[in-house]
Amino acid sequence: MSITPELVEQDDGGRLIKKIVALEAILATPGEIVADDQGREFVKIASAST
Repeated sequence: MSITPELVEQDDGGRLIKKIVALEAILATPGEIVADDQGREFVKIASAST
């Protein structure tokens, strides 16, 4: 996803970027690392199958 001026305007105190990072983590493949704007890294773990 590219960052546009409109997205920056809508980013209420960093809330939008946190939601984007959370969405990227959900969509990531297991083991993939997603980093937020502060350099924190999140690794998606495999989910339990039902």
